[in-house]
Amino acid sequence: MTGGRVFIQHGTKGGRERIINELTENGKAAIEYAKAISGINNLIPNDHSEKQWIQKYYRITRAKGISKKECGASSHGCRHAYAQDRYEEITGFKAPCKYNSKKEFRKNAMTIAGEKWNKLNQDARQIIKAELGHGPDRDDVVSQYLGAI
Repeated sequence: MTGGRVFIQHGTKGGRERIINELTENGKAAIEYAKAISGINNLIPNDHSEKQWIQKYYRITRAKGISKKECGASSHGCRHAYAQDRYEEITGFKAPCKYNSKKEFRKNAMTIAGEKWNKLNQDARQIIKAELGHGPDRDDVVSQYLGAI
């Protein structure tokens, strides 16, 4: 961690490098924990196989009430929530998926940000794609998290 940002090179899905900005205190604690238990160049502890680690992950998330059965949301749904929260942090307005129509979204974005709303939208999508580990050409994926305009 440097300057409030984290650069992750090893252990990510697909091996894609990631930069995470503006970590919360819980996020910082999670990263310190991951560093303490992780293997060399891998986020899986040396004493676990990948299968064991995945099973442990789902056991912990279920125990914390993060499951479709318990709260109606999956752990992957947390990625959607993160993306939508980050979008609002970056742009100052809610993600398109939070509105009933694209027209309603554009009207709100224009009211809040004026003519620069579209540039803010594009910049936010690029940042979020990188933070979630998707390439710059994966507009389709980020639109699944945020909604299309």
